[in-house]
Amino acid sequence: MRVFLDTNIVVDILTRRQPHYADSQSVLDRCTILQCEVFIAWHGLATAFYLLGTIIGELSSQLAMEGFLQAVSVATVGDSDARRAFTLGFTDLEDALQAVAAAGLHR
Repeated sequence: MRVFLDTNIVVDILTRRQPHYADSQSVLDRCTILQCEVFIAWHGLATAFYLLGTIIGELSSQLAMEGFLQAVSVATVGDSDARRAFTLGFTDLEDALQAVAAAGLHR
């Protein structure tokens, strides 16, 4: 099974952000138990790195992200996918980019 994590779940886990940390961590724990392939969007990686860096510093953020990437893979999109995100009718570009990254896993 493939599971795609929204950037907010990644941020919840890495920053232990309340009140959602426990629920978000349980999603990742369940994926581990079920041996799922877990993905995050390429841009979500940058967003999580930036937000984590503002809390714990850039070097610590880099180390945390490298550790996190041991458990997840990065779903990438290309130019045409990024352009397609603008045509999906989402009011939030980040959500549209998540959608095209997740859709790319099913090709």
